[in-house]
Amino acid sequence: MREHGILFTIPNVQAILAGRKDVTRRIVDKEAESDILKRRRAYDVHDESSLVRVNGKLFDAKDPVHAKILALWSPYGVPGDQLWVRETWLDLTPAILGGHYEGPRSFVAYRADRQIIERHDNDHVMTAVDTASLPVTIDWEKLRGWKPPRYMPHWAARLLLEVVSVRVERLQEITIAEALREGCGPVEHPKNVNPSPLDVFHELWDEINGETAPWDCNPLVWRIEFRRLP
Repeated sequence: MREHGILFTIPNVQAILAGRKDVTRRIVDKEAESDILKRRRAYDVHDESSLVRVNGKLFDAKDPVHAKILALWSPYGVPGDQLWVRETWLDLTPAILGGHYEGPRSFVAYRADRQIIERHDNDHVMTAVDTASLPVTIDWEKLRGWKPPRYMPHWAARLLLEVVSVRVERLQEITIAEALREGCGPVEHPKNVNPSPLDVFHELWDEINGETAPWDCNPLVWRIEFRRLP
């Protein structure tokens, strides 16, 4: 079993916490997708979307044997591996214990649900904190210095996911059922009273990936199914 870090936006973390999200899609390396388009005729494969090159090897993701091999090269691991969630966070230790504190205790705040966790280095136990019990008042509206997910160290992660399955597919292969599993359920929308889960997913995808791999380009993606560990 291996562990891998994985970044999630605030809405995605909220969906995981609410039990509405157990699937995520991530972009396949652009070089791999380019290689697919160049080699599809040489391999006489009509559905080029099923081919992907990983670590110099070309695989057909829809072939059962190749799919298993492909999963072994996945940057997000294989079934049974674990993903530690990197989310928007803030180290509150200096504010709570003083700027010069260097002991085994640390306090981390998470923006997605305004939770504070106390961590003990000695036993690596993480405990949810009642803000009323803290020696300082936490004003969430005035907190500054939030750090983006990419800067979260492993020790500060509170959410752990287990990989259930991994496969490669085209982004636009997603179905309504899959969009719901992505956490894109019915929401109020300023432009559409009742947007479909696919519309919601489409918009969220372009908000995150629009500059590098927009929906309209229909890029190859890793489709990772997971379950939240206690």
